[in-house]
Amino acid sequence: MAYGSNISNAASNSPIGDIFFGGRGNVISSERHTPYRNFRFEVMVDGVVAVGGFSKISGLKEESDIIEYREGNWVFGITPDKLPGLIRYDDVVLETGFSSDNTLIHWRQAAAGMGTLSTGVANDGDPVQHRGSLFGIIPFPGIDLLDFRKTVHITIFKKGDPAVPGRTLVLFRAWPRALEISPLDGRGSEIIIESLTLAHTGMAWSDEIDWKDVARSIGRSLAGQVGSAFL
Repeated sequence: MAYGSNISNAASNSPIGDIFFGGRGNVISSERHTPYRNFRFEVMVDGVVAVGGFSKISGLKEESDIIEYREGNWVFGITPDKLPGLIRYDDVVLETGFSSDNTLIHWRQAAAGMGTLSTGVANDGDPVQHRGSLFGIIPFPGIDLLDFRKTVHITIFKKGDPAVPGRTLVLFRAWPRALEISPLDGRGSEIIIESLTLAHTGMAWSDEIDWKDVARSIGRSLAGQVGSAFL
């Protein structure tokens, strides 16, 4: 193994190793990961970019129940052990400016059993996609409302213009349990905010693809294989 390690370190000292390993003489990359900004994101519902976008998202939280258990010969004192139980997720609240678009209203109506097959038209009345059709002739525009449970993708963009996708949060089997607009006030000059509360059964993070990390991983693998050949 010593030979393999020496060869791997020697490869990292070369100019090519500088590319594949992220720094000469250092196989382990020490590159700093810049935090994401919280004001650049996009929401996709059922594969369709949500109409108008959203100005604020809250409720992105998960936690586990605690199961306390203890046996008489528990070796760690007189306290009970704590085991992870069921995982629970907070409702996710999406906020956007209230307008004449009815996509969110139709989605809520579908969850409440009041939706129709012809609802779900996006910006300016133009369908963003077709999900099925009537007798194979008349297409149903917009978000598919036959199944109101949707997969929701929340993509956080990296710095730059045009926007470069970073990490993506996926909500599974999400459906709107509440739809609310902010109070109307004749004395104010604010935007009417439409809030959609989503219940869901799980969330998962999808990592961004960093091609520099991929190249380094391949370089380390090749160096390890070369090194093992001399053992």
